[in-house]
Amino acid sequence: MVALESKRPLNVGIISDGIALTTGFANVARRIAAECAGRGWDVWQLASLDAAPGCDSRPYHAAGVRPYFPYPPDVIGYRIAPEVMARERPDALIIHCDPGAASGWLRLLEGHGYGDVPTVLY
Repeated sequence: MVALESKRPLNVGIISDGIALTTGFANVARRIAAECAGRGWDVWQLASLDAAPGCDSRPYHAAGVRPYFPYPPDVIGYRIAPEVMARERPDALIIHCDPGAASGWLRLLEGHGYGDVPTVLY
């Protein structure tokens, strides 16, 4: 993988419930984010369910994670995902959600030309 051979840190995106939330998915995503940031990777999250305007970016920044918040009525983040992917250009993605949502994310990413990004479904 090119990113591992280069001097820049691996750019990893996490798609899951926002790590500032208290859901089961958010609790696990928080651990994933901490592990990735602890390795020195460049970590960002599309923070599903932590929707603007009520979101607070401080917990994300404290964890070393750049957050992207969805806007109602799309609290999952499908509408902002293409823009986030184009901006971040991740080396890898971690999609942590239920199987139905995961298949939706995979279809959306494929439809926008990001189907070749190495992706872990958890």
